[in-house]
Amino acid sequence: MAYNPSNLSVTKKYFSEDVCRNCGADLTGNYCIQCGQSKVKRITYKFILDEIWQALRWFEMELVQAAYKLLTKPGLVAREYVMGMRKKHQHPLKLLLVALGILMLVIDKANYIHSADTATNRVIELVKEYGKWSFSLGIIAITVGTLTVFWKRLRYNFTEHLVLATYCHFVIIALNILNLLPNLFINDAQWQLWHKHYSQIYMDIVDVVILAMAFTQFFFLRLRTEWWKLLIALVLYISIKRGLIYLYAWLLVKLTMNQIIK
Repeated sequence: MAYNPSNLSVTKKYFSEDVCRNCGADLTGNYCIQCGQSKVKRITYKFILDEIWQALRWFEMELVQAAYKLLTKPGLVAREYVMGMRKKHQHPLKLLLVALGILMLVIDKANYIHSADTATNRVIELVKEYGKWSFSLGIIAITVGTLTVFWKRLRYNFTEHLVLATYCHFVIIALNILNLLPNLFINDAQWQLWHKHYSQIYMDIVDVVILAMAFTQFFFLRLRTEWWKLLIALVLYISIKRGLIYLYAWLLVKLTMNQIIK
């Protein structure tokens, strides 16, 4: 017969008994050997607050630990995930979506894309709306670059190349978020002009360094003899990304102008 606690009173004694309150099996420790649930306590407001705190604390700690390891060993993390160590690492798409959400929030709060002119601001808002996913164009560029140069290496399939691209792009977006953070506190037009100009230069260098490290780790490149393969993959990434950005910008202009005319 299935375990049915519906006719039992909710008392302190009920929760103190060595019985799994999920399936009814006898408990011999803190966890049920039948269903795996831990021994439960009666729900109180303190219990709810503790559960929320623990969930948030572990979520934040996992993200911080994942971000740090990805920053130093992006290719190794991607390879371990591909090779089956799924519990050890955060899902790449989960990390990417969190990073994209934070990036959009930081850009909005920092007024990084803003104008004093009302009509211009209307155009900017439309561009923001249509351009939210333009930050993911780098994934396409990374994937095409690695598939072109390293297609048969270690017998990775298309999806496994995509895992590497997603992890790498998360790191790139996370570093872009850090780069934008000063704009939340410095509300100066000259500073923002300087920042926008020079960010395009040094962040491109950062991107290339991250990808060079990731490709070397993921594909086990021997840099002394295979540096030219790495160089080709990086040049392909830069070229494809710029081409996609120009194409996306052209489409944004067309869509924005159509909306304004309407």
